[in-house]
Amino acid sequence: MRRFFIAITLLFYLLISPGGGWLARQGLQVHAANPFQIAPTNPPVIQPVITATPNPDGSVIHKVESGQSLWSIAIAYGVTIAQILEWNGLGQDAVLLVGDTLVVRPSSTPTISPTPSLTPVPPTRTPSLTPTPVTPTLTYTVTPTLTETPAPLIDWQPPSWLNESTLGMGLIVISAAGLIFVLLAAFRKR
Repeated sequence: MRRFFIAITLLFYLLISPGGGWLARQGLQVHAANPFQIAPTNPPVIQPVITATPNPDGSVIHKVESGQSLWSIAIAYGVTIAQILEWNGLGQDAVLLVGDTLVVRPSSTPTISPTPSLTPVPPTRTPSLTPTPVTPTLTYTVTPTLTETPAPLIDWQPPSWLNESTLGMGLIVISAAGLIFVLLAAFRKR
């Protein structure tokens, strides 16, 4: 059992010792608080991308610095990774090295626009309307004819005393008489 502990200690010293262990030679270190946690001795540091100024032709060339990736360069310039790969003729598995130059905005090629020229336009003959004679047509005008209005069968005129107020008073008197008759009939004994 003692030999086992000696072998483990020797193995621990050879693998993990801070000065010359195998892990240290591989660029890894062991944390003192937790010896089972291994981390790189020089972790990669992401550097901010400082954008380059455009060239006179409108193109922008970026020089890759330590800690920069395609992703961070694309974000800084507002383009996609696919565009950077296409503009630089790189494949999907491209590796950036410090000092590489990348086209992040291609030069703008001017388009040829036609120049206007003064060419006289010949006058064109515009057709004019020829008046067409209108033949007069006969119009018929309806003339009213006088017809006799037939006389009423009975020529009766109401008397002057028969007006709306007399008619209204007559209806009130007849209604009152009918009401009295109904009341007397209801209280009459059989």
